[in-house]
Amino acid sequence: MKYYQGDDINFSIDIKQVAGSGTDWSFFPSVVVYLYTHLSYIVKFKKEAQEGYELLQVSKDLMTFTGKLTPDQTRKMKGALKMSIRVVDENGDTSTKDIDTGIRIAETPIKYEQYEL
Repeated sequence: MKYYQGDDINFSIDIKQVAGSGTDWSFFPSVVVYLYTHLSYIVKFKKEAQEGYELLQVSKDLMTFTGKLTPDQTRKMKGALKMSIRVVDENGDTSTKDIDTGIRIAETPIKYEQYEL
């Protein structure tokens, strides 16, 4: 899927992308999601509010997290959007999963324009 710098980009993470069936996000007391196109600019999301992190929203059935990259964030990105998820389970075990988002952010000269509707 192709987006341009300055676009909103909504994303979701299903529990099955990180853990097997039979569990939900409540099994993981700590979840951090990193979205980036290169390592010099990373947008971080957490399931609990904390300074320096965007907030993930969880579905009612606790199976899906959603979040959104804002235009200010995507203006600084170019190329394949990568996602890394770090989780800590109830036993304190930590694991990291890299996910291919299938999203590519294209450079555009209009990324700095402000539009009024």
